[in-house]
Amino acid sequence: MAFGESCLLHPYEDQDKFYNSVAMCSTEVLHIDLLAYRAILQKQQSRILAEKMTFIKSIPELEMLVASKQRIICENMFQVSFVKDALVHRAGEPCNQVLFINKGEVKVCKKVTLGRRNAEESDVLALLHDG
Repeated sequence: MAFGESCLLHPYEDQDKFYNSVAMCSTEVLHIDLLAYRAILQKQQSRILAEKMTFIKSIPELEMLVASKQRIICENMFQVSFVKDALVHRAGEPCNQVLFINKGEVKVCKKVTLGRRNAEESDVLALLHDG
């Protein structure tokens, strides 16, 4: 478990009011300078954002948007992974999100029998994939 700035500084109190951290048993910690840690995270976030921007620009419906709008979309996108045969969306349930397939394939089916995720060929309405 990581702790540090969020543990030692309460956001609603003065910064000079620190909290104590006490080892409850023989404990070993690894530490990194806070500024270095923030810089690494920022660099990683920038790389992820650049990858999302490249992906968004490959979608014909979104490539026409100005870069600032594409960036807003990318900043609000989160990656979710599904194992093979996992149900991505259940028919009849509201879908309050837009899903973009970054990698893999999704079958759009009329019905899926519980315990049997592989739909019969006649049930498949579309096979969606990345690219």
